[in-house]
Amino acid sequence: MGKKRDFKENNPAIELISNSVKDKENIKTQDTELENLKARIKELERKQEARSQRVNLLLRPTDVREIKEEAKNQNLSMNRLVENILREYLDNKKESK
Repeated sequence: MGKKRDFKENNPAIELISNSVKDKENIKTQDTELENLKARIKELERKQEARSQRVNLLLRPTDVREIKEEAKNQNLSMNRLVENILREYLDNKKESK
């Protein structure tokens, strides 16, 4: 017969159980972190103001072409580009006061 194995120090069953407990603790920690991140995202979304006001803007045709071209170059909609330009102008105006 072969040698007897000594499982007193390195019992594979105990190692498996302890690893399983550690994995469960890690999963709980990750779940908690995920829930915290989801809550933070919802909070930020609530703070973001909805774009609900419409504005009619008269521009020269050449300006419209240039704006459309720039929006395409930046992979933005024309509306988003104009909004960004106006937001930047207003932010700079606030900073200069």
